[in-house]
Amino acid sequence: MTVENMLAILGINGAILIAGFLALRWLVQRAIEAKIDVLKAQEIESLKARLAQELESARHELQLEHSKLAIVYENQKNSFTRVIKAMYEVLKALEHKKEFEGPWRPIAEKEFEDFRRVIVEESLFVGSRCENALYLFLSIMGDATYWPPDPPPTDESVRRAYDQLSFLSDRISEFFRSRVGLSEESSPLLDAELLGACWLINHYCFAESGFPTESLLKIEDQSTLELIATAKKNVKVLREELTRFVRLISSKPNLRRVFFEAQSKAERYISVISVKGDGHK
Repeated sequence: MTVENMLAILGINGAILIAGFLALRWLVQRAIEAKIDVLKAQEIESLKARLAQELESARHELQLEHSKLAIVYENQKNSFTRVIKAMYEVLKALEHKKEFEGPWRPIAEKEFEDFRRVIVEESLFVGSRCENALYLFLSIMGDATYWPPDPPPTDESVRRAYDQLSFLSDRISEFFRSRVGLSEESSPLLDAELLGACWLINHYCFAESGFPTESLLKIEDQSTLELIATAKKNVKVLREELTRFVRLISSKPNLRRVFFEAQSKAERYISVISVKGDGHK
């Protein structure tokens, strides 16, 4: 018996069978689509929840970072203000010691120690390059400080120190202004580093090796502004003198033990000048 005969006996014709098949197919398809819609909705909700969680976490991290930056900025501003005031007090003390049209007189050891304390307490927020510039300020202060029982520094030594300290104060203050967005000068501390390099090769006395330097970077022959201008035009000479100083110290164990810090400073100045100063050759 054929399928057609069986359908005829059951009273079902082909058209009805096809219609039923199509209806069943539609129901199955709708069920599958509904299931897919449910899965998609669940995935979308899961994705939304995950994204919301990640967004909240990112927002929280940004808030923490903003809070930290706000704290750093406020403390940095306070540090800058205190350092500027301390430099002003040093310059004022030197001016106060000078008699009208008379000789320059040195400041006391207490004023040196007061400024050292400011550097130590504010070094966290000023940055390493500025900290180095501040310690240079302190070293030059030492040239204008009376250290009993040693004889007091000469009028010329104090005058020269005042000139260098005024220059450094200006450069460090300009650096602070650049850090808070009030100056467009790209590298105000480079001048301080050039002064530090020149001061180093003029400060230490190794006469048999030509120190203090006898080059055109000799401090005694020019003002601080003239010295920096000369250094910028003669970076190669400055680098050679620093290299010569490093070789002298490193070649003699007895000198290296005593002057290792000075050697390290010279090496740092060579590095800084090589990277930032070549444009002034």
